[in-house]
Amino acid sequence: MRIGVVTIALSVFTSVQLLFAAPVKSQPIDKVEINLGFNNETLFQAFQKIESKTTFYFIYRNDEVKNVRDLNIKSSRHSVEWFLKAILANTSLTYHQLNNKILIMSWEKDI
Repeated sequence: MRIGVVTIALSVFTSVQLLFAAPVKSQPIDKVEINLGFNNETLFQAFQKIESKTTFYFIYRNDEVKNVRDLNIKSSRHSVEWFLKAILANTSLTYHQLNNKILIMSWEKDI
C-alpha cells in the first residue's frame, strides 16, 4: 500500500512539472561560434559539417542546393550565421532559423 501511494505521488509530481515546463529554445545562429573551413566542397557537405559541430540541422530541397559547389573558406572561427552568409552569398538561396532547424529556401519569387 505504501509503495502504491509513493508511486502515485511521484507520478503526479512529475506530471505537474512536465505540464508547466517552459519550451526549450535554441540559441540564435549569430551567437553560436564554430571552427570550420571548406575546400572545394558542395553546399550539402557544408551543411553536414555545420550539423556535426552544432545542434542545428538543415531543411532544404535537394534540387535547390545540388548545384552549389566549389565552396572555399579558409579554416576559421566564426558564427554559424557568418558561415551561412558566406556560403550562400553567390546563390539565390537564403535561410531562416526556427529553433534548432535552419530552413534553406530560394529568395526568388515566382511571377
